Amino acid sequence: MDTPGSIRSQNLPVPSLLYSQGRCIEDHGVIHNMMFNTETLWNYSFKTTQNKTEWWDNGILPLWITAQRQGRKTASFYYPGGGAKYKGEAIQRSLVEPYTDPDSNETEWRENIDTVMNWFSKEDFDFVTLLRRAG
Repeated sequence: MDTPGSIRSQNLPVPSLLYSQGRCIEDHGVIHNMMFNTETLWNYSFKTTQNKTEWWDNGILPLWITAQRQGRKTASFYYPGGGAKYKGEAIQRSLVEPYTDPDSNETEWRENIDTVMNWFSKEDFDFVTLLRRAG
């Protein structure tokens, strides 16, 4: 999308990532692809937090757990926090991005979309998160 004259930051996360997890920009602790805990002063790379329940379970339920509690079939494909448990509850299916995966691979991205579309069409999932990472 061409947006002449606009401002674009390389260091702010995508709003949909934050809002789907019930967190606002003032308190989410995400700085670019790094996670920062203001209490412990620990830094985590984005990919190392994927299964860290202690990072993601902040008392606010993400959309996929809310949908699951309403009887929906849910899944996560490489989505931030998709590998964590929330109040002891995990998403029904989660694929977590391997730490060694490159951030931008167009072929892999297309395959990921095909996988998610198959989840909808062949496995009857109702709600699926998918992260598009650009390098």
